[in-house]
This record gives sequence, structure tokens and C-alpha cells, in this order.
Amino acid sequence: KKHNQSRLQPLLNHTISSVHNFDSWVFAAICHKLAKLGKICQWDAGTKNWQVLELEIVRRIEWFGSREISNIAWALATENRMTPNIWGELVWGELETAALNHIHEFNPQDIANMVWACAKAGHCSHRLFNSLVKAIVP
Repeated sequence: KKHNQSRLQPLLNHTISSVHNFDSWVFAAICHKLAKLGKICQWDAGTKNWQVLELEIVRRIEWFGSREISNIAWALATENRMTPNIWGELVWGELETAALNHIHEFNPQDIANMVWACAKAGHCSHRLFNSLVKAIVP
């Protein structure tokens, strides 16, 4: 409920300050859950917190597998983190490159998350989209 959201702030502050300590799976889950809180509870995690997460995405992009990539893309699109600026292009470009490198690992849920995120964010190249289609229909 919206009146309980202030109770989440200390947890968010601790999580953001410790984000560099989490493994890739936990990091992706944090992004996913923050976006879900925003969607369901209309809770704003704050632009600065998302910027910290985006910096961490770029820093550790090579560590993510298909599930992490698709969940992070879903979270960014859900939170409307697709500003057409140099930073937004870098983050989405890194996610796209990582997705292409792991396309053979994508399961149906990963593909669905990635297609939806790319469509919502408007950051899907023909190359990625075609690779996702080929992953569905070999």
C-alpha cells in the first residue's frame, strides 16, 4: 500500500549502497523487483537509484546470462528507463550486445521478456529482433 512505502526507503538505500556486492542473479532480481514495485504499487525508486543500477549494468554486463539480461531489460522498460540520450543508448546497446552473445541460451520466457522490453523501449535493432525470431523458429 502506498502509505507503507516510506518503510521501504531504508531497505532501498541499503540495497543500492551494497549493489556491487551482489552476484549477477541477485542483481537482476533486484532490478526486476524494483520495477515490479513501481508497476504494482506506483512506488518510485528514484532516478538516482536507477542510474546507480544502470552504471552497474554496464560495469558487469559480461557476467549476465540470458535470464539476467531479459529480466534487466524488462525492468528498465517497465520503469521507462529508455531516455534517448547517450547514457540510455549505451545501457541499451550493452544489453543488446549481451543478448546477441547469449541468444542460444534464451528460453521462451527470456525471449518474451526481451521482445516486450525492446518494443516498449524502442531499442531493438533488426539484428537482435531477427536473432530472437530465429531462437523461436529455428
